Amino acid sequence: MSHADSTKHMALRVHARDGTTRTIRVTVAEPHEAGTLVVLTPAGEVDQQFELSHLRKDRDGTQLTCYVSGATVTLSLRGDKKPPELHVSASLFFPVFEAVYHIDAAEQERFMAWINDLRIGLLTTS
Repeated sequence: MSHADSTKHMALRVHARDGTTRTIRVTVAEPHEAGTLVVLTPAGEVDQQFELSHLRKDRDGTQLTCYVSGATVTLSLRGDKKPPELHVSASLFFPVFEAVYHIDAAEQERFMAWINDLRIGLLTTS
């Protein structure tokens, strides 16, 4: 298997609370359980970029958890909301960053399928 085959990419179109449309790009290098998360402005410029490590997924494809500079970062999908929501939160003993984006149902399903297909470890429950 080549390195290219073990790196997965996903781009999602989301809507911020201020009404702007943004793109979120996630890249995962499966063998390393690491990657990047990039939030682009409506003009396509990098607004925020995070290096991700220790990536884990839940069994139903609605959550990715990882570390960024010592903080725990969670991307979680909330399909029970109308429209569905993508929550991005980071905490280092307490929340240090939170963002909620609206995502359409088709993007939500596409993201869940992508998470399910990732060959990374599962979240453990304590």
